[in-house]
Amino acid sequence: LPGCEARTPVRVIVDAEARTPVNSNVVTLARPSPTWVFVAPDAPEERVKALFQRGVLVLTAEREASGRLDLADVLFQMGGLGISSVLAEGGVRLSRSLLEAGMVDEATIIVSEDTAGGEVPELPLTELSDPEAFHIVSGRSFGKDRLLHLARIDGRTSIHDIRLPVRPIRRPIAEPL
Repeated sequence: LPGCEARTPVRVIVDAEARTPVNSNVVTLARPSPTWVFVAPDAPEERVKALFQRGVLVLTAEREASGRLDLADVLFQMGGLGISSVLAEGGVRLSRSLLEAGMVDEATIIVSEDTAGGEVPELPLTELSDPEAFHIVSGRSFGKDRLLHLARIDGRTSIHDIRLPVRPIRRPIAEPL
């Protein structure tokens, strides 16, 4: 929005193989809306270059043994670049990884009898329903559906409290023009 450029959130994509389509809205709007893509050090160079040429800041993050990007590394680098709050709108794999790693401070979930888009993938919701880890801050009903806002209560209030290895911030593979 005009006049709010300094408050524009940074859009961050975790994409080990740099598969984000260069014609997607998130990439085509990268110049007016800051967009970062974290890739693995071995991501295909031609894909990385294509993202860079469209104004995306491409950064590298280490891989875990599973081959996925190390989310602790991603968040550590984001913190070093001034990002102190993250709204994760990812799919089930990102949500599951963040929950399993204990990197979720708050969660907003919709409880519904219906599914959107077919089969519902399994999430580790047992952690969210653990009364010693999270509590319900607020809730609203929308017909049969319920929207719940949960917050962590187990003493850790931020990703900054997770012990991360001390490592330098890596230089980006490519910076936007």
